[in-house]
Amino acid sequence: MTEEHKAILYTLGLALVEIRASSNHEGAKILADIFHNVPSMIANGKEPAAIMSEVKSKADRHNCTAIIARQFRMRSPMLSDMLQKS
Repeated sequence: MTEEHKAILYTLGLALVEIRASSNHEGAKILADIFHNVPSMIANGKEPAAIMSEVKSKADRHNCTAIIARQFRMRSPMLSDMLQKS
């Protein structure tokens, strides 16, 4: 497992904590939508760039890319930058 995969899993963990602690049902659904495919993509050997492309696509659709990028920045500025590029 690469360091990028570890950073993606770390950020998934943050998202799961947010989902568990959230009183905002809609916000929890958005986080779940953005991250629910991440474990299977890692298990199937997807490269970090492909995973981040999927995360970015969903975050863009929910208009929350900057928020998600901030979460990634805590562990991996490179992955955060991947989200913020068009």
